[in-house]
Amino acid sequence: MVIFTAITVLEMICLIILTSDGVVEAVNHDHVLFGFDRLETAVQTGPTTTVFEMLTHILTQVSNFVGDAEPHDDLTIVVVQI
Repeated sequence: MVIFTAITVLEMICLIILTSDGVVEAVNHDHVLFGFDRLETAVQTGPTTTVFEMLTHILTQVSNFVGDAEPHDDLTIVVVQI
């Protein structure tokens, strides 16, 4: 078992976003993954005013990408503001 440990100094009013693998592994009708690049873009372009707005933005981006394709996994997203 490999355990990764990192220490980071966070700035004030920082958002921490945690997701399950189901977010990056969400697929559309063409079986294309949402992927890490789209997740990164969604986070970078999302609002940083409140955790609710960021959560809503990410969920909207994933939902728009997936469309009405059948889900294959859970979509768990946690947004924490420090």
